[in-house]
Amino acid sequence: MRFAYHKEQLESKIGEMEAKSRKGLGDLDDLNVKIESLVMSLASEISPDTLTELSNQISGFSHLAIEQTKAKVDQKNQTDLSDFRTQLDSESTKTRHSIEAFIATNPFMILDKVLSVKLVDGAYEARGSYRCADEIQYEFSYDTKKSRVFSKEFRLSTFEKDFRIPISLGKTWLRRDQVPDYERIDQYALVSAESSETNLIVIFKHLEKESRLRVVFSKHDSHASLSIVYSDSQRTVDITSTPSLNRFLESDPLEKTMERLWLAIIDLENYKAAVTKLVSEETDVLDEKLDCFEFFAKAWRITAPRIILEMKSAGDSQNASDERLTVPYALERIGLLGENADPILEILELKN
Repeated sequence: MRFAYHKEQLESKIGEMEAKSRKGLGDLDDLNVKIESLVMSLASEISPDTLTELSNQISGFSHLAIEQTKAKVDQKNQTDLSDFRTQLDSESTKTRHSIEAFIATNPFMILDKVLSVKLVDGAYEARGSYRCADEIQYEFSYDTKKSRVFSKEFRLSTFEKDFRIPISLGKTWLRRDQVPDYERIDQYALVSAESSETNLIVIFKHLEKESRLRVVFSKHDSHASLSIVYSDSQRTVDITSTPSLNRFLESDPLEKTMERLWLAIIDLENYKAAVTKLVSEETDVLDEKLDCFEFFAKAWRITAPRIILEMKSAGDSQNASDERLTVPYALERIGLLGENADPILEILELKN
């Protein structure tokens, strides 16, 4: 909030400077008109030829002098404005990063979250979308290079070697029974994945041919289910829904792979990179204006009860190693807001 208030002050100062600059330059332009008008007011006393000569001399001199003055004034104004705009950019950056640090603590009740991973130009792009109570939504990007699994191309065979999937049935000359035609999975790489609380949806693509495997793994309490669909340019085969194929499918290795992949996706939440979206009541908080005070007010209303409870539980603790939130520490931090501290002190029941 401190950075946001300073940003607001800088925006106001820049607006005032720009208005003053426009007025100053406009006044100098008006000066040219006033000088010409003053010269022409002598028309009744001076002959037209003499007046024209005088007007040309004075106007030429005054116009040159005024234009030189305008250039100096404008250069000075632009230099001053540049300094303030640099400060504004700095305060805007600090405001954004502070909001990111706040959101990273998961301060709001999360109702639903979806984590997604997508292969883009040889590297994995990962994002998490969170829908919270009180009409708040936000999205994080994750640094996949810090992940042991997603720092490189993930193959379906990463966790389970020599695993095959039945994709069709055929007959041999020696046996009448149908036998499966298997697809090896060592050349299938992860191209996208979407994880929710109970479902994992994954797409694998063959590295050399136009074939894909779509795997859906669902888990609720102790119950788990698996669905796998094979597709290429000529056909689509729902393997798990085709009993004659499903009986040849070794589900256990695939389920274990999906579980480990699911955990790896969830682990990405430890590598938050940036908040890419923050919406409160359909208002984009992180838009170009970065008008975030209504969001701050809502955040205080939501988090204040927990903050008050924590301060009460900390009591008068003076232990330096105690990480609990104490009243003196809260007063110290809120005091940095200066004249803007009163509403926060009132919300936290700290105002005398």
